[in-house]
Amino acid sequence: MQQRKSIRLTSYDYSQAGIYFVTLCCYQRKHLFGCIDQDDWHAAPLAFRVEQCWSHLPNRFLRLCLHPSIIMPNHFHALVELQSVDDTQAVSLSHIVGCFKSITARMVLPQKLWQRGFYEHVIRSEADYQRIAEYIQNNRLNWQNDYFNTDG
Repeated sequence: MQQRKSIRLTSYDYSQAGIYFVTLCCYQRKHLFGCIDQDDWHAAPLAFRVEQCWSHLPNRFLRLCLHPSIIMPNHFHALVELQSVDDTQAVSLSHIVGCFKSITARMVLPQKLWQRGFYEHVIRSEADYQRIAEYIQNNRLNWQNDYFNTDG
């Protein structure tokens, strides 16, 4: 069986404190969360349920702090922070994202909700954080040119 190549940084500990940018895509990039029509966001009911699940994750993972996030028609972007804690509460970014994907995927069974894996980027500076936070904030306004827009 062929092994998938990891896109994670080699020898980087994704359970260490830091801020991360994550992107999760809907299975086959289907528009399951809503649509954007002339810069107006029309959310599907599933989008509200996914947002609610996301907002409750810090109750499950005490060292998790949520920063800006956005649900798009076929994907989800978020900035998340893993805060410093003792080793008894250590949990990796992959574990948190996997838990979120599992919880939300149960909402749409038997249909698949998410593509396998997720994109991540380790935030390394304040300028990096500001650039990505602005990207998240303006993402719906730039939908026509968005990499994930399967319509345009």
